[in-house]
Amino acid sequence: MLIQVAVPKHLGDAVLCLGALRLLAAVPGSRVRLVCPSQLILDLLADQGSWQRGSAAFVSAKYSVAVLLAPSMRVALAARKAGLRQLIGLPSDGRGWLLSQRVAGPDQALPSQGLPSLLPGEHQADAYERVARHVVQSLVGTERFGPADRRYTLGAPGRDRGRDAWLSTGRPTLLLHPYSAGLATKRWAMNDWLELGRLLRSAKARPIVTGGPGDEDYRLAAELGTALEAPVLAGDSTLSPAAWVSLADCVGRQLLCDTGLAHLAAAAGLEPIVLFGPTDPARHAPSGGTVVWGGRDLSCAPCYRSPCAAALPHACMGHDPDEVAGLLKLRAGPPPGAV
Repeated sequence: MLIQVAVPKHLGDAVLCLGALRLLAAVPGSRVRLVCPSQLILDLLADQGSWQRGSAAFVSAKYSVAVLLAPSMRVALAARKAGLRQLIGLPSDGRGWLLSQRVAGPDQALPSQGLPSLLPGEHQADAYERVARHVVQSLVGTERFGPADRRYTLGAPGRDRGRDAWLSTGRPTLLLHPYSAGLATKRWAMNDWLELGRLLRSAKARPIVTGGPGDEDYRLAAELGTALEAPVLAGDSTLSPAAWVSLADCVGRQLLCDTGLAHLAAAAGLEPIVLFGPTDPARHAPSGGTVVWGGRDLSCAPCYRSPCAAALPHACMGHDPDEVAGLLKLRAGPPPGAV
């Protein structure tokens, strides 16, 4: 049996799928093949389990089942177009009529939050594993599952590139990553990053600023790096996710907003400090590290919205730079709102 798994194209979600992928790879007599439009995700996951790297498209195979961890209608249509008849997944994005087996979800979406695939109190990684357990039950009829392995293991190439980057940038002691894709409301204000930088300079920290290849991503990283007189790895110098994890490990301390690299760092056993605002850390926090949530006492959070519609705009991301600096300098006790 060929199990073709449609993996989400976003980094954080792909990392949260690791446990589900390993549950599927353990099905006796089966082969797992990954399907994802992002080559970056396929490269990242290639050496993390006993599965085929796959490609952006499903392949036609007589004995094959499509497991749709990616939540979109487009993915379900692509599986049908490839001639696959067994489609298993959550009935999100209105695609329930295309599925041969629907994995049960909640009766309705959480109020105003548009998360129909998550059960009350369920983390996103648990939801992916719920789909995988449904598939295993369907294929082999077992209800006995061990704990899912959600760890990310860093290979030698990424480890070497990250260490080289750390050495070539002067052995920094703190990594700052100001950009978060998707909701712009997940980003901490640049003025707060700059104030944090002032506090860190007084503590003689040696920061490095990282970002991705995108224009806005690079702009934010370059602006912060210039202000802090810190090296910047973004734009043309962007590291692969694996090399970034190695760099983060060498640096030792990392500060990010709610972004995919935070999930990757935590899955690799690091302890990132992650700033949350409009999203719910109970459902989308990394598996390790410290989450500081500014929406704990706000009636409008979590909202999952961009732009912000609150009376006091972006209050959920109003983290105090001094409190964040306290965490980075490892003072005793987390600041208010830490999870």
